[in-house]
Amino acid sequence: DGSNVKNLIVKGGKVGINTQDPRDTLDIVGTLSATSHIAAGGQIYIGGVPSDTNQGDLHISGGTSNVKAKIVTTNADAAVILTTLGQEDWSLGVDYSDAGKFKIGQSINIGSASKLTLQADGKMGLGTEAPTEALDVVGTVTATALSANSLYLIDGLNLGGDTTLGDAASDTQTFRGKINMYDASADNKAVQIGNVGHHTKFYTRSNGLLQLDGSLGATGDVGIGTTTPGSYDLKVQGGSVGLAGANSVIKHEAGSDSNTLTVKSTYSGEDTGLTFKNDI
Repeated sequence: DGSNVKNLIVKGGKVGINTQDPRDTLDIVGTLSATSHIAAGGQIYIGGVPSDTNQGDLHISGGTSNVKAKIVTTNADAAVILTTLGQEDWSLGVDYSDAGKFKIGQSINIGSASKLTLQADGKMGLGTEAPTEALDVVGTVTATALSANSLYLIDGLNLGGDTTLGDAASDTQTFRGKINMYDASADNKAVQIGNVGHHTKFYTRSNGLLQLDGSLGATGDVGIGTTTPGSYDLKVQGGSVGLAGANSVIKHEAGSDSNTLTVKSTYSGEDTGLTFKNDI
C-alpha cells in the first residue's frame, strides 16, 4: 500500500493513475484509450460519481457544462441498439448507405425494418424510407383532431363522425377526383360528386345493385334513372312521375311568349302528345 510506480498508486486495495487518492477499484485521472473492448460488470460513471448512484448503469456528468455523447464512424453506420432478450430489437442511428438518413427501425441493423425516417431536408417518413413531403405516412392515420393549412392525400381519406371542413363561410374546399358520401346502413344511401363525366350522382344501393340513379350534368341538366340527360333539362329514364295529394299539379308559368305546356312522346319517328293552353 502506498507504493508508487511513476503515476500509478495502490492504496487501500484501490488502484489510482495520476491520482494519489483513488476512490474506486480503478481510478484514472486522464484519458483512457482501448484498442479492443472495455467490459464492466456494474455501473459506469464518466465525469465523476453521481450523488445518486441509482440514476443509471451509464452515467455521464458534466457539472455545469454541456454534456455530449458522440458516436463517430467513417463510411459506416452510427447507431445505438436497444434489445430486450426474447422480445423486440430496436435501433436508431444514421444509415450511411442511404444518404445519411436518421432512422428508427425494428432491427439491430440500421436501414432494416425502418419505422421512422428523417432526411437532411427535414422531411419525415412513417412507413417509408423516402418521404417526399414534410410528413409522409404510408398507412392509416387515426387522430382525435387534425389541423392543416394544406392536406394532400394519395390513397384517400376516411372520416368518421361529424366532420367540418373550413371554419368560415368564405372558406373554399377543393377536391380532385371523386367524393363519395354514404350511409353504411342497409339501404346505403349515397351521393357521389365529381365522377369522370363531372356529374353529381344521387343513388341508393342494395346488395351492390344500383336501384335509383340520378345525375346533375355539367351544364345543369338533371337525369333521374340515367346519368346522361343529354339535351333535356329534366330526363326520366325507365320510370314514371307521380303526383300525390289533392293539390298536386303540373303548372307552366306564363312567360312573355306563351303559357302553353306540351307533353310530347316520340315513337317510330312521329311526335304524339297533348298540348295544354292557359292554366291547368
